[in-house]
Amino acid sequence: MSGDDRTDMWVSEVRGDASKTGAVVATTRIRAGALTDEHVGKSLGFRDDATRANISGEILRIEHHDGPPPSVSVWLRYTTLGRDDYMRVAPYFEVQLVDAITF
Repeated sequence: MSGDDRTDMWVSEVRGDASKTGAVVATTRIRAGALTDEHVGKSLGFRDDATRANISGEILRIEHHDGPPPSVSVWLRYTTLGRDDYMRVAPYFEVQLVDAITF
């Protein structure tokens, strides 16, 4: 991770899991261009407008493209939504790595 990374932590409610009611969540902002194969298996956080909830997607694969224009492709699995997705963004685009411990 670069010196630009920033980590925030908080406690949150958990929706959709009757056995878990809360979570300690840490998010780290990172530029897409800094993502590497070491990030595969980790999660990125997103806001789902349909449910008005924060969700996470597991990183399945990352590819860097020289361009033109340069870009980064990320394949994701949203287990809570039951689907896979893909995004292609500029290397300077900021994403959030998410770690959560549920209780």
